[in-house]
Amino acid sequence: MVKMNKSFINGVGISKIDYEDIAAQIKRSILENKQCTITYVNHHIYNLCRNNMLFRNTINNSTLSHADGVGIWLAGKLLGADTPRFNWTDHSLNFLEMCEREEWTLFFYGSTEQMLSKVKTRLKELFPNLKVNGSISGYTDLDCTLLIQIINDSNSDILWVGLGSPKQELWIGENCNKLNVKIIQSVGDIFTYLADRKVRGPKIIQQLGFEWLFRLFANPQRMWRRYVIGIPYFIAQVLYLFVTGKNEK
Repeated sequence: MVKMNKSFINGVGISKIDYEDIAAQIKRSILENKQCTITYVNHHIYNLCRNNMLFRNTINNSTLSHADGVGIWLAGKLLGADTPRFNWTDHSLNFLEMCEREEWTLFFYGSTEQMLSKVKTRLKELFPNLKVNGSISGYTDLDCTLLIQIINDSNSDILWVGLGSPKQELWIGENCNKLNVKIIQSVGDIFTYLADRKVRGPKIIQQLGFEWLFRLFANPQRMWRRYVIGIPYFIAQVLYLFVTGKNEK
């Protein structure tokens, strides 16, 4: 796999790409039959990388690791890293429309069977000719060997893995060499969004970078540590790097 040029925030690599770049790389990989792994970096993933070298190496070794959200974008601005402001969720429907047009096939791994069923029903309404070759819940009891065999037997072009971080990235890093799928992408909770079950703030709130507040209020028990503790920790790290000039490349 050829890794695209990356900027670094304290050793965590972030590709200098936006949606158009990602879509172009996906198309190129499919046409050339070359595997491409795609991960993302937000403040939460950055924090995880600081305490987990295996996870950090997995992010850095992915073909693409795009910025996700306003926090990483602002940190990049402050530290001189060229990281475009970007959120994959905002472009996911456009990408699925592209998949329908290009006749690319998808496989979904993650979330619950109920959620995946809602996703496929909604996508059938939005994109009648989109080909979803299969799906497996993230709570499956299948062993990894059988899981990989099912994915490979589906002959899909694109595998979306939504298991939450760091599980999804570590799974991709450990198993990508066993998969015949060309595009393997970590997608977080995108299945919740596609099932129309994800709470998102008004556009103006999203643009201002405060959508995380809606997620915190919608699910405080699950999200309080990520945001109430995680954001101040991330800000402190970035300010320290800015003041000391010790940003690790």
